[in-house]
Order: sequence, then structure tokens, then C-alpha cells
Amino acid sequence: MIRLIQNEWMKLFWRISTWVMAAILLVGVIGVLIYSITNQPSAEQLPSEAQWKAQLEQENAEYQQALEESGSSAEFYEQRIAENEYRIQNDIPPQQATGENVWSFMSTNTALLDLLSIFVIIIAATIISSEFKSGTIKLLLVRPPSRIKILFSKYLTVLLYALGMLAFLFGVSFILGALFFGFGESSAELIYTDGEVEQRPQVLALAIDYLTGSVNFVMLATLAFAISAIFRSEAMAIAISVLLYVVGAGVTSTLAMAYDWPKFLLFANTNLNQYFTSGGPPVESMTLGFSVIVLIVYWLIFMGFAVWMFKKREISVTG
Repeated sequence: MIRLIQNEWMKLFWRISTWVMAAILLVGVIGVLIYSITNQPSAEQLPSEAQWKAQLEQENAEYQQALEESGSSAEFYEQRIAENEYRIQNDIPPQQATGENVWSFMSTNTALLDLLSIFVIIIAATIISSEFKSGTIKLLLVRPPSRIKILFSKYLTVLLYALGMLAFLFGVSFILGALFFGFGESSAELIYTDGEVEQRPQVLALAIDYLTGSVNFVMLATLAFAISAIFRSEAMAIAISVLLYVVGAGVTSTLAMAYDWPKFLLFANTNLNQYFTSGGPPVESMTLGFSVIVLIVYWLIFMGFAVWMFKKREISVTG
């Protein structure tokens, strides 16, 4: 199995697209860096404690007025008022009052996880179908390893790629952030749950973002991998996988506004970070344990279909 994975890893890195994706991700980080440097205020421009507290009090007055006039958005204003009050009472300045540091820069770069998700989908959707397109699948299957070993070596390669790119994003963000902004004073992230505000260190919040992102990659990779095994077409596998990723979360959230059953859908559970932030899950009855179980069930279904189709189908080369 290890030699099969090594072989798949070598083939993956012989593909120009693999390096193009890494380059695009690097350009994305550099773009965020340039924007952050350009908009970074000097030490003299940072507001004092009295100034940022006065600013938050002014915001709360505006939020309170909007709250009295609002309807469906009342919870939004209540959350903002509670978080501002917590900062004022506990002397916790907002990010704009502390300036940029390596942790805030890395937190900003978590927005690039969406781009990385697309890359993972493309790799997972093409790692099998490309073999059929080029005709190398027949050469691969005449070797002693079973089809199951070949299939799982490809799947594990996709997961290693996803984790490698995630580590690349983390490492580049950390190095550039430390070089240009320093470590500074770590800020705090506030979590609003059931009317209560909790404080979480920025470093811990950052770790949660990246860890939950890795779970998301596993599920997206498995979905795209299964579609690739079923259809054996690069174009179809990429199109279906990306379409599901782009519209899946939005459609699920819309349905969840009126029904409870969408909690069983895949994209209602892929973002485990929803249990660690103020937003919460789309359906109130959902819990972290529930989402983990749902994801395991989906994983078994996806991999079951992939194994079944790859084992039972006659191998023929598609053009």
C-alpha cells in the first residue's frame, strides 16, 4: 500500500496543475498580505482605550435604536450589543484597536480555505477519471495489487494532498505574518451563545478553524472521489462536485429556515466550525455529536459506492 501511495504521489506532483494550484494559493496569501500592509494603521493611529470604548458605546447606542425598530434581525443587534458590552467591561480591545499580528493575519487567511476546497475537489475528481481518459487504468490493474488497494491508495493520496495544502497555507501564513507583523498581543474572539458571551483566545480559535477545515476537506474529497469512481469522466466529476459544493450549503440553509429535515443533509454538517462560533448550526436541534455521526454515515455511503463501482465495472477506456 505504501508503494502504491508513493506512486500516486509521484504522479500527482508530475501534474502541472498541482503546482499551479499551490502557486495560486501562495498568490492569494501574498494578496492578503499586501492588503493588510496597505491598510495597517501606524502605532500613532491606533485608538486609545478611552477612544475605542467610546466608539463601542456609540455603536451600542446605534444598535439599540436599530433593535427597537427591527424585527427579524433583532438577534443580530442583541449579539453585537452584548459583545461590545463585554469588551468594555473586561478591557478587551477590538482588533482594529490592537493592530495586525501574525495571529490575526492567519485568521484572515482562513477565507482561502474555500479556494483550497475547490482544489481538493479537482484533485479528488480527477485522480481516477484521468486514468480512464489516458488509458493508463488498464496498465495499473494488470499489476498484482487488488483493485481495493489501488482505489484506497488513490483516496489516501487525495487526503494527503488536502492536508499538505492545508499545512502549506498555515505555514506560509505564519511565516509571512510573523515577518511583517510580528507576534504582538494576541486578541480574543468572543462567542455569543444563548444570550451569554464567552471569551476564546485567538490562537485557539485559529486552531479550531484549521482543524474543522480538515474535516470539511475529508468529506469534500470523499464526495468528489466517489463521483469520479462512478462516472469516470473528469469534466462530469468536477462539474457535479463543484456545483454541489457551491450551491449545497446555500440550499441547505434556505430549507433549514422552514424545515427540520435538512439537518440530515450533507452540507448542513460538513462545517463543524458552526458549533464553535456564534452563528450555530442551521437547525437548533443539531449537536456536534449528531453531525459527526451523519458525516460518518455519508462517508460510508460514498466510499461504499466508490468501491462497488470500481470493483464490479468492466474496465474500458473513455475518450
